[in-house]
Amino acid sequence: MTGARWVRAPADLARIARLQADHPLSATAATVLAARLADDVAPGAWLEPTLEHLHPSDAMKGMAAAVDLVRWSLRDRKKIRIITDYDVDGTTSSLILQAAVRLVDPSADVSYHIPSRFGEGYGFSKVAAEK
Repeated sequence: MTGARWVRAPADLARIARLQADHPLSATAATVLAARLADDVAPGAWLEPTLEHLHPSDAMKGMAAAVDLVRWSLRDRKKIRIITDYDVDGTTSSLILQAAVRLVDPSADVSYHIPSRFGEGYGFSKVAAEK
């Protein structure tokens, strides 16, 4: 243990009240948003997200190479193994990727692995890749 302690910043009661006045939010939801969002960020994108709020996927580092690899794997009938984290975004992305690959090629040889954080650690690892 490092001895570090989490200290919660005091709630901005005026901002919480404004959020509740402008949006149908519970006190808890308004408190969380007030604490999480920067002062100049409007909560609309959080409360009513649209596809326009997403960042362009091709801006992600390595995306073009990853797409090329998946295309090559599908064309040459190679196995595709999806490895993600055990948390909610990892599990969700695993399902989305599997569905997308099967949508492009229903006969694709696609499988997945979600590592145990206790036995394999967190995130991608050589152990997970070799399974």
